[in-house]
This record gives sequence, C-alpha cells and structure tokens, in this order.
Amino acid sequence: MEGAQLGRGPTDGTKGTAIDEQQRLQGTTVGSAEDLRAMVSAIALNGLKPVMDKTFPFSEAQEAFRYLASGAHVGKVAIEIA
Repeated sequence: MEGAQLGRGPTDGTKGTAIDEQQRLQGTTVGSAEDLRAMVSAIALNGLKPVMDKTFPFSEAQEAFRYLASGAHVGKVAIEIA
C-alpha cells in the first residue's frame, strides 16, 4: 500500500501533484475479442452508421477538442488527417 507526504512539490505530473490537485483516474473495462467480433458483425449486418456531428481539418485540432469539451456535440467529432 502506498501513501503520500504532505507538501507541494514541482508540477511535473508526478503522483504527488495528482494527489495535491485531487485528480481522479478512472479505468474502464471492455469486452473480449469475441464480443468485438460479434459487435462488428451486427453493425455490418444491420448497416449501422455512426452519427457524425462535426468534422474538423487537422489544422483545427485544438478547436475540435474545445468543441468536444464544451459538450455541445451530438454524435461523433472527427479530425481529418491527410
């Protein structure tokens, strides 16, 4: 088991800084490879397409992330590469 010391150190992304700033790490779980294959098959079989809200050129990637962070989107936000 780990602990943390009181006090503030340099802001270099270390565990101490994360604790000081009360940041949270949240993991997610995903299904198996078999689940993924079944999902891909169901999507193809039913002709499902993702709902696209907005596409940004790569030169506007920062704006794309700001737009995503705003929560104003309904659907996918994409950044074109090429």
